[in-house]
Amino acid sequence: MFVETGQLADIDWADAIVPLLYMGIICSFVGQTVQVLAQKHISATSAGLIMMLEDVFGSVFSVAFGLEAFTAKLVVGGILIMLSIILIEVNFKQILIKNKEQITEKKNSS
Repeated sequence: MFVETGQLADIDWADAIVPLLYMGIICSFVGQTVQVLAQKHISATSAGLIMMLEDVFGSVFSVAFGLEAFTAKLVVGGILIMLSIILIEVNFKQILIKNKEQITEKKNSS
């Protein structure tokens, strides 16, 4: 607001009030309330993963609607987010234990 050249008096508040109220009430308040209520019914890990995907979905919709260019940085960022989600979700310790058990069983059966 300090660097804006326009004045608040120049805004046609009769036309602007409905979109402002919609954005403030429906998009912000209702959206956040529904999100918090829904998070009660899922695990903390799942809720965290869903929250991590907000940036990915935001970028996908932005590119789909033509508001953002599809760039290499965008792809790399999306891949990094997806890899981090996979690393969080996959239980590597359990996979390693199963592999060791299978190797031990093969050695004992031979």
